[in-house]
Formats: sequence, C-alpha cells, structure tokens
Amino acid sequence: MKLNTKKILTCLTVILLIISTIPITVSASEDRGRDTDDKRPEIAKNKSLNESEKENQEEELEEREEKIERKQERIEEKIENKTEKREEKLEKKRERIENKNEKLEEKLEERKEKIERKHERVEERIKKRKEQLENARNNYAKAKSNFHSINKKVSGNKLNPNSEKVINATKNYLNSTLDYMIEHLENKKTNINASNANFTDKSIEDLNEYINELKQKRVELKSAETREEISEISDEIREIWRDAQTNSNSIAIKTVNERINEHLEKSKSISLRIEKEIKQLEAEGKNVSDVEKLLNGYKEKISNIKEHQSNAEKIYSNATDEKSIKDAKLKLQKAISELKEANIILKEIFKQIKDYRNDSIKLDGQKDVNASGDGTAVLSGNLDINISTADAKMVIKDFSGDAKVNITGNYSKVNRNKNKPEGLKDNRALVYHGLIGNINVSGSSLTVMVNGENIELNADGVGSIVFSEGDFGIENSSNNLKVGLDEDIKNTTSSNTSSQYNNTTDNTSVSTVGDE
Repeated sequence: MKLNTKKILTCLTVILLIISTIPITVSASEDRGRDTDDKRPEIAKNKSLNESEKENQEEELEEREEKIERKQERIEEKIENKTEKREEKLEKKRERIENKNEKLEEKLEERKEKIERKHERVEERIKKRKEQLENARNNYAKAKSNFHSINKKVSGNKLNPNSEKVINATKNYLNSTLDYMIEHLENKKTNINASNANFTDKSIEDLNEYINELKQKRVELKSAETREEISEISDEIREIWRDAQTNSNSIAIKTVNERINEHLEKSKSISLRIEKEIKQLEAEGKNVSDVEKLLNGYKEKISNIKEHQSNAEKIYSNATDEKSIKDAKLKLQKAISELKEANIILKEIFKQIKDYRNDSIKLDGQKDVNASGDGTAVLSGNLDINISTADAKMVIKDFSGDAKVNITGNYSKVNRNKNKPEGLKDNRALVYHGLIGNINVSGSSLTVMVNGENIELNADGVGSIVFSEGDFGIENSSNNLKVGLDEDIKNTTSSNTSSQYNNTTDNTSVSTVGDE
C-alpha cells in the first residue's frame, strides 16, 4: 500500500510538470507567430525592392545596349563616310590620271605630228635641193665639155679666141659653174639647218654672203665683152669659191665637234648611273664582273674619242693648206668610228643590266609610279593600284584577305562564284580575261599580274613592280634604269653624226676658166 502511494505521488508530480510546461510552449509558439507576422511586411518590402532593382538593372542594360548600338552606328557611318570619301578620292585620282594621260597623249600626238611634218618638210627640201644640185651638175658637165671642145679649136688655131662663139662658150661655162656653186652652197645650208647646230644662224649668214657674191659675179659676167674681162671675173669667182670651201670645212668640223661633245657630255652621266647600278647589284650579291669589263671598255672608247677630237682641233686650228684640213677630217672620222663602237658597248651594258634587274622598281610609299605600255607587269606589296587597259588579262592574289577590287568596264571572270561581290575574302585568287576599262585594286599584301596592250597603271604604297616583258614607259621612279638608260641610248645613237659629217664635208670640185 505504501508502494502504491509512492507511485501515485510520482505520477502526480510528472503530470504537474507536464502541465506547467504547456503555457511556456504556447507562449513560444505565440512569440514565433508574432515574429513571423512582424517579418512579412519586411519580406514584402524587400521583394519589392529587389524587383525595382531588377527593373533598374534591366533599364540600365537596355540603355547600355542602345548606347552601344548608337556607337556602332556612328562607327559604321564613319567607316561608310570614310569609304565613300576614299572612293571619291580614288575616283578623282583616276580622273586626274585619265585627264593627265589624255592631255599627255594629245601633246605627244601633236608633238609627233609636228615633228613628222617638220621632218617631211626638211626631207622634201633636201630632196628638191638634191635634184636642183644634180641638174646644175649635169648642166655644168655639158658646158664644161662644150668649153673643152671650143678650147681645143682655139689651141689648134681653128677659132679666134676673141670671137663671139668662144666668148659665148666661155660665158656659158662660167654661168653653169656659178649655178653649180650656188646650188652646192644652198645644199649646204639645207643640211646645216637639218643638223640643228648651235651656230646654224652664223653659218647660214656666212654662206648667204658667198651666194650673194657669186650672184653678183653672174651679173658682172653678163655685161663682160672681152676675154680679159671674163678672165678677171673667173679669178674672182675662184677666190670666192676657195673661201666658201674653207668656210664649209669649218662648219663641218664645228658641226661634228658639237655632236661629239653632246655624246661626251651624256657619257658622263650614263657612266655614273651605270656605276651606281653596278654597286647596287653587287650589294644584292650579284656577280657583275662582265658589266664592269664592258663599262671599262666603254670608258676607254670615250677616252679615245676625246683624244681624236683634240687632235683634230689642234690640226685644224693651225691648218694652212688642204692637206692639214684633210688630216683634221681624218681624226674626226676616227672619233666617229670610236663613237659607234662605244654605243654598241653601251647597248650591251644596258641589255645585261636589264637581265639582272628584270626591270624592277621599288615603291617606298613616298612617290607613286605611273607606267604605260605593252607587256607584263607584276605588282606586289601594300599597294593602291589603278589600271586602265583596252584588252588585258589580270590575276590577283590576296595574302591578307583585305583586298578590294573595283572594276568599271567589261571582263570575263575565270573563278567560280561569279555572282559574288568583288572581293577576295572567300576566294583569295581572282583571274580576269578580256579586261576593258578601269580597275582599282587595294590591299595590305597583294600580288597583281597584268598582261596586255595599251596598259596604263598608277601604283602607290610600299612594294615593288617588275616588268618581265614588253616595253613600258615609266614616270616618278628614282631607280628606273630601264627608261633612263634606254632613253639616253636612244638619244645618243639616234643622232646620225656620221651622216651629218658627210653632208657638211662634201667637197665639190668645181673648176673655172683659169683652171682649164
């Protein structure tokens, strides 16, 4: 009983403890409920703030995107404007080049026509003068033959020397002699005019004086009636002719000397340019010993020419007779012979340097190069190229993928994808046939080959141009040996010094009455 009571008490104690904890739990639950209720507005507030921030961020992002789009549009617009300006600039440049080429062609054509007309007039005058000289020579020969026949009869006492027949035959002979002399001097004048010598005016003036003196003797001869009067006039004619011949020889030597001096003056600059080119080729590791030997031979010929010319001048300046004059002429003929040989050597030098150089031109970005002609040109580098052609083939290789090609005209494109816009990004080699028109090619790493006739090109940038065949004229190239030397050789060898020498030193033998 006592045990049960104890158990009952224990149970009651436990129950009381349980009951006492219930309010605390309820209170805690209520507190938690209150806390939750208190936090709900704050959570809602925070949620609202997060949504607002998100909206702000989205707006900022949109603004940023719009800003980027506007910036991109401005950049694209700027690029487009720049491209348009560049295209306009290129178009203007092309127009300037075309206008320049057209004007140049017109000037060259006018100059060519003018030279041709002048040449035709000169040739016609020379031809006419030669015909007149030949007629005068024939008349002189007939009159001379007739005079000899009459003179024989006089010597055989078959005719009176003072008879009218003898007087008329003698006067006729002297008149034909005067005609021949005058025509001969007129022919000299024509040849001197054709030579374009610096002393042409003075020489013509001197010859005109002799011609007028001879014409005056013709007037005097007409009124002469006696053999003594005719003989006196004949002596005067002989004296005039002797002076005229001496003067003609002087003119001849001056003319040839002037031409030789022109060649010698050109030879100085040509030698210097060849030496410069030899040094450049040696610096590139090329063996140019053959060219050096040729150059030494050329210099030796020039030295010989100077020596012969100097000797001729010394002999002529002290000449007192015909033999001295002939010796002076002989020295000049030797100088002319050496000059011909020097020009042959010069052509060979040019040929060998051309083979070494293959007509290469370097572009340094400072000057553009204009070229025109027929054949093949290969352009490489960072270039802006303008080409005009009437019929050509063109191959373009783009190694950096940034090349631009603009063609105005007709052509057939060999590459596939013919409908693609011009450009090389997707197709790095383009081949065109039958090109007629204007082409602009630009890029940072290009190789452009163009082959055809009537090609005109302008290249600007850094790189090189190689003319592998054909004939091109080039402007604005500091290292263009081909055109410079070729032009010098042409000018040096085109002057027919030997022909001029022969024309001005033709000694016509004319006898008068006293010589018979």
